[in-house]
Amino acid sequence: MNRPLIFLFGLSLFALLGYFCIYTQVFVIQNDIDTRTHTAFVEQNLNDINITTDGRDIFLQGEVDSIEIKTRANEIAQQVDGVRIVNNELIIAVPEVKNENPTPQTESSTVEDKKK
Repeated sequence: MNRPLIFLFGLSLFALLGYFCIYTQVFVIQNDIDTRTHTAFVEQNLNDINITTDGRDIFLQGEVDSIEIKTRANEIAQQVDGVRIVNNELIIAVPEVKNENPTPQTESSTVEDKKK
């Protein structure tokens, strides 16, 4: 065999080996980050937040009671070793305010409103 052909064959085997190593480790790394992120949130009593991992990226979803909890969740996720990007999609729940003394609308007031 001539030298360029041997070099090309070796280079292609090296590329195949690299692809195989990276492909098999992607899921190991993702599962590790996912496990450590869930553990960190459980330790901080943030169990109601939905955490999704895509590679080294974290997605936080769900409803929280305040901006402080949303900020704290973002900080906790960023502190997990290996996390690249935190996509904080948490929604701050707005409590419903009930009007205890609603003004009843009478028929005469609706008629007056219509005349205006």
